[in-house]
Parts: sequence; structure tokens; C-alpha cells
Amino acid sequence: MEKTMCDVVLECINDVIKETLKLFLEQDETKKPDIEKNLMEVVYPRFLSHLEKMLKEDSGEWLVGDKLSVADLAFFDLMNRLTAKKGDSIFDSSPTMKKHSEKITSIAGVQKWLEKRPVTDM
Repeated sequence: MEKTMCDVVLECINDVIKETLKLFLEQDETKKPDIEKNLMEVVYPRFLSHLEKMLKEDSGEWLVGDKLSVADLAFFDLMNRLTAKKGDSIFDSSPTMKKHSEKITSIAGVQKWLEKRPVTDM
């Protein structure tokens, strides 16, 4: 069941990435503000709300199960990259998920990776 729930989180992340890519792939600059607005007002809040519900329904500490999983790390990676581009306002609809992301940031192995990871555009 935990593997299935990890898959659910990973698929949600893929959906968010697909929606976010629309902004980068759009050639018509006049359409980009509408895409950005949809991301910030609909896509990201809906995503965070869904994961917050999962977090609360499970252990309340981790997205899946009673320990750190690939679901938590994938969530953290996506949010870390998005907040680098869009700032912490992305978490305005979900302080709970911001706190969860900060919790993952505080893990020693994650901190070590953040210090040495390659710099990328997204």
C-alpha cells in the first residue's frame, strides 16, 4: 500500500511539472501571465491541499508511512525548485506543507546534497 501511495504522490508531482512546463514552453508572451496566474491560484494550491490531506490522513509526520520516503523527497525537490523561481508565496495556501518542506530541508543528508548539487535552471 505504501508503494502505491508513493506512486500517487509521484504522479501528482508529474502533473504539477506538466502544468508548470506550459509556462516555459509558451511562445506567446501575452498568454504567460494567465498561465502564471493559474499556476499560483489553482494548480499549486490544489496540489498542496491534496498532499496536506495525505499528510494528515497518514502519520501526520510523513507523506507515506512512518518514515521519510521517496514521496517526501520528491515533494521537497519540486518545491525547492519552484520556490527558487517563485518565492515562498507558493506556500501561501498551505503553511503545513511549507513546514513539511522545511523539516525535510533540516535532514543532514538533504543539506549535504543541497550544498553540492549542480546548479540548474529548473
